[in-house]
Amino acid sequence: MSFPLIETFDLAEWVMHYTGRIQHNLTNSSIKSPLLSDLGISVDYDEFQRKRQSLKGVLRRTIAQTCDVHEDNVLVTCSGSEALFLAVGSVIKAGDEVVVTTPNYSPTFQIPRLFGANVKLIPAPMEHGFQPSIEQLSEAISDRTRLLILTNPNNPSGCTANKEILQEILRLGRNSRVIVDEAFREFAFTDPPPVAATLGENCLSLGTMSKFYGLEDLRIGWIISEKENIERARKLKNWVTIENSIFSEMIACKAFEQRAKFVRRARTFYDENIELVEKWIERRDDLDWVKPDGALICFPRFKSQITSLELAKKLAERQGVAIGPGVFFNREGHFRLCFTRGREEVEKALVALGQGLDSILGHSG
Repeated sequence: MSFPLIETFDLAEWVMHYTGRIQHNLTNSSIKSPLLSDLGISVDYDEFQRKRQSLKGVLRRTIAQTCDVHEDNVLVTCSGSEALFLAVGSVIKAGDEVVVTTPNYSPTFQIPRLFGANVKLIPAPMEHGFQPSIEQLSEAISDRTRLLILTNPNNPSGCTANKEILQEILRLGRNSRVIVDEAFREFAFTDPPPVAATLGENCLSLGTMSKFYGLEDLRIGWIISEKENIERARKLKNWVTIENSIFSEMIACKAFEQRAKFVRRARTFYDENIELVEKWIERRDDLDWVKPDGALICFPRFKSQITSLELAKKLAERQGVAIGPGVFFNREGHFRLCFTRGREEVEKALVALGQGLDSILGHSG
């Protein structure tokens, strides 16, 4: 396998560059990490060593039970990022055609290019809730299309596609494969979309412990799909990480045991912070948005000719505020705003962000 082009993962490098350098971080899309002891979870490394062999495979079965699938349809991965890499790499080869909806998390279109695919980007308009047009997708998909990729809820907007839309997309991709990155799915508290892989054999659903559970340091993710796809991804994983940290898998199992507490915690973050963000945006005449229904992230559009990258740089330098430039998600004129910290922290960050936007955009609301 040869990688003809290794692109820069701009968003990741942007986040890493400003981590520790800025006062207000509005780029982290993972909910604030909890103290496990606050959720009734104890971690004993010596106990883990005594039980290590018996723990293998337990998380796989736990994820299968939680998502109501057979354990043969689950591959546990070293993070959601590895899940995406393995899912793409096990499906396509150089020269294949891949269709990706945008705006989107940049690895969804950069990883296929890494494997030498020809990528078609299909815009999902803000006016349509960042949902792709079925008609446009139908026109874009050809006999050469081997893969269709979307995020649901959409990253960066936090907007969710319902079961009917997912079924229509899977129907369009029936002669290929469809990857649905579901990193934020559990944030759709009132009406979560189904695990897309349960709707069609041609689908690979991706999940992670980082976003909803806030356990990004565990580096645990998963793929759910038909057995053939899982086996191909497993073979590729053996060339990458071979196996995950069993210690991390043990903690992840404990988190699933206390899932009800994680749900209440995440719901509190969402209810408190979405109200803050909504009122903040409503007071501004230089921004508009679509209110997210499935994540603690949103994708406001700003009214200025300045580029999203230049805006983000000025905000970081002048106000110590970090946001995600829209260009990193293939949508200029927007920025991703993550409200995944505690209410007080988010409130202070929004004040600083507002002051920066007033200065840069000339807000007059």
